[in-house]
Amino acid sequence: MQPARNELDLFKPGPGGLPPYLAGREHEQRTCRAFLDQLRQGAAPPLPRGRLDAAATADALRSPLAGENVAIDDDALAQLVAASQGYPYFVQLSGEALWRRVVADVSSTGRRITRADVEAVRADFEEKKGRYYLQRYNELHDQGLLPAARAVAEAFENRERLGGAQLEAAVRRGLGGPGGEKGTAATAKTLGHLGYIWRPDAVPTWEAGIPSLMDYVRTHAPPAEQP
Repeated sequence: MQPARNELDLFKPGPGGLPPYLAGREHEQRTCRAFLDQLRQGAAPPLPRGRLDAAATADALRSPLAGENVAIDDDALAQLVAASQGYPYFVQLSGEALWRRVVADVSSTGRRITRADVEAVRADFEEKKGRYYLQRYNELHDQGLLPAARAVAEAFENRERLGGAQLEAAVRRGLGGPGGEKGTAATAKTLGHLGYIWRPDAVPTWEAGIPSLMDYVRTHAPPAEQP
């Protein structure tokens, strides 16, 4: 099994609105169409969002490798889990880097992944993460959200969660007070839609969508102007 050259191409709609990887798979096509119909009717079950916990992250990395008879040492796996912060895209990036190093090499089948392997792919992983941070930074900038995003990142420093009032206070500070160009509630909602922040439970508390992205924003975004 080889990784696709561009995994996202597998999910682009083809004829009939279905992704091309379902070609010739009638059962999967029926299931996909049924789900799309439910989405259109607003009746589809909610999909999981946000970050994975440590156990789910470890399983997402370990299981595909096990399917190719490749094991991974516990300390190497723990290093990957910590580096990805449970963010699905970063899990994908690290898994892809290891795949290319170990699984794609047929002669490596049956071997173990060690911390040395993880260190060997670190530079590639970090470079791709850096490009992603810049893309998300520019997205916040282009939508006029950067000052609020920095203030929120500052509020999250050394905290795992913010209450609703804490989040609103941070956004208001980033907007420069009550006279900010965008309303506090609308800005917080947009940051949520972008995945910059998210609610892990059905309670009014918030977590960072990607903690390391907030580190990036704190480092590179200019501080909000004080009124």
